[in-house]
Amino acid sequence: MASKYYLSGIKFLSLFIVFLFTSSQHVNAQDEKLERAKNIYSNLEYNTIAFNDLKPVWDITEPGMVRHIFNRFVVKNAFRINGLPAESYDIENRIQYIYDGKVFIELRKRYYDDEIEYIRFYTPQKNDGGTSSKNYFFDPVEDHLVIKKILGENTYEYLKSRLYSDVDLTKSESSTSRNYNFDIFLHFTQPKLMFYKMNIGAKNRLLFSYFGRWGNDHINYPGWYFTDYFMGVSTTFMDSILPKSAYSGYTLDLGFGIPARQPTFTFNDDSYGRRLYKGGENIYFRLTGNPLKMVMPELARLHFKLEGMFRVAEYGFDDFNIDYITQFYSLNNFFVFFADYREFVNVLNMWNLNAGLGFSINDIVHNYIVPDLRSLTELNSGREGTKFNLFTEASLIKSNGMLKHNLTLQINYDFSDNYGYFGFKSRVMLSKVFGFEFKYYKGYNNNTQAIPYYRLDNYLVFSPIIRINY
Repeated sequence: MASKYYLSGIKFLSLFIVFLFTSSQHVNAQDEKLERAKNIYSNLEYNTIAFNDLKPVWDITEPGMVRHIFNRFVVKNAFRINGLPAESYDIENRIQYIYDGKVFIELRKRYYDDEIEYIRFYTPQKNDGGTSSKNYFFDPVEDHLVIKKILGENTYEYLKSRLYSDVDLTKSESSTSRNYNFDIFLHFTQPKLMFYKMNIGAKNRLLFSYFGRWGNDHINYPGWYFTDYFMGVSTTFMDSILPKSAYSGYTLDLGFGIPARQPTFTFNDDSYGRRLYKGGENIYFRLTGNPLKMVMPELARLHFKLEGMFRVAEYGFDDFNIDYITQFYSLNNFFVFFADYREFVNVLNMWNLNAGLGFSINDIVHNYIVPDLRSLTELNSGREGTKFNLFTEASLIKSNGMLKHNLTLQINYDFSDNYGYFGFKSRVMLSKVFGFEFKYYKGYNNNTQAIPYYRLDNYLVFSPIIRINY
């Protein structure tokens, strides 16, 4: 009996040894196949490590965007520590840094195209060893296909576009004092200074800015040819912390007008002197957004603008400071409605075409002044001074790459005066920092009526642009 059990034990042990041997051979074969696949995959991509210092590198420091991307990694279970999946307690131990806005994201593009080949989370604090100013939260991800799969197509393309505020680190060391980014947009006729922003709930955001605006293209008084320079506060509501496109969000501008003197150029026949005067104190508003997407998501690209100026106090005789008998004009009110379909057509995968149509109404007052009698008389009354304009425009926009530009053709026509303008507008930006804007309008009519006295045959407006993030 004992010998029987002994033989059975020998057989079982032999089978177990054979099983271990074959299993190890199978595992080794699998490991070899996996390693061979990794080598094949890595060899498919051209190695450009010698150009790492020349690759575009930038930081995302805005806490809302960091949270959004961090959450994508959590949902996809994509965090790794020393090559192993991060445990839930690893994430929980680091989440307070996210809440405090102390975690930033570094990205790097490939040398030969725009794909993101590297992404990592870090905090600019010394790590436990005290040997680095960058504490690597988790292992970096160094493959653009994996990065795209984690982030999703929309977020990945948005990060590639760099339409958001970022800190460029190409060939420079990373700063250790990153914080919220704000915008200063310096421009002669439409400057803007963002002074505060806040997140609302999980994905909404409010931005608050001071703004300036001089002129209105849609009532045929571009730039500095307008009588008022508007100043006020702008509030922008964004329904996504990461804008999915240029057509997301709503903006409300409220302000007031201050007197502004129009310049004179040699190509304008300005022998009659000043053409248009400020006629009183004004309130200005501008509202933009795409409300139809709430009921019809397919119309999300249809963007609307309501803009206007209303006279709240009329100027009297003394306010004009004119000491000779003369006639002159002033602009009392205006209203603009504009519908703009954005990204209407993609052209050669480089530009987006926007197309829009709108109308405007403005009141021109014809005044007669007699200084000796201290008399100020309005010569036109009722609807005689009301002007109706119809306009259309098309814009070719390139928003990716180092050189960004916006080229716009515009046609305006005033049905009241049988007179209109062809307009060309161009804005060019280099690396979202330096740029230049140029506008030129040329009048046309039906050859039966002269140009109105209060208008010019040519309008030229230009301004350098400087944008600063801080």
